[in-house]
Amino acid sequence: MRPTERWGVAELTLPGPDRGARFGAVFEHGGDRREVPGFAAGPGRYTVRFSPDRVGTWRYRTTSDAPALAGAYDAIIYGDVVEHLSNPLHVLRQLNRSLAPGGVVVVSVPNVAHLWVRLSLLVGRFDYGERGILDRTHLAFFTRRTFLSFLAAAGLAPREVAVTPVPLPAVVPEGFHRATLAAVHRLSAGAARLWPGGLAYQFVAVCAPAAEGDRA
Repeated sequence: MRPTERWGVAELTLPGPDRGARFGAVFEHGGDRREVPGFAAGPGRYTVRFSPDRVGTWRYRTTSDAPALAGAYDAIIYGDVVEHLSNPLHVLRQLNRSLAPGGVVVVSVPNVAHLWVRLSLLVGRFDYGERGILDRTHLAFFTRRTFLSFLAAAGLAPREVAVTPVPLPAVVPEGFHRATLAAVHRLSAGAARLWPGGLAYQFVAVCAPAAEGDRA
């Protein structure tokens, strides 16, 4: 929550059920804690207003009997999660409703169009393993293009999309962790940035909720 002057008014409005939900928030600053009841501000809109008696940055969490209103978060992170879900779009759409105004969503997925997978397909192989891009527990697969389409369908607008290289330090035995490996890893990272569609091991997107008119 942004710093608010003493006895100023901070207001939080969230979307929720059309009617009937209990809503409020707990505000905390240092050792101070304030429970503030909210109210229905209109169909599907719930508001809580808080007038702090101390200057500073107050953190808050919402409380409600409606899941969409319970516990708004400044950040929601899906780190190597969505590829393990049978319906990841539904999960993101539901959980992202708990994002606080101004919050961010971070999503990372492996790149199934990595050069290694492409070459494997050329020789007729698509073998699952215990880890990596073709981890046997993966249920959904993404290229850069389909990842961006997925984010748009989830109502998210990427602020930044970064890439990661093959995690050589994680797959090469520690006895070989020398300057040469570090140099190769740096080159791999640079190559992934030059050709993200084919050499990125992962895509990592930092997102904000899309404007209403931009949502898929």
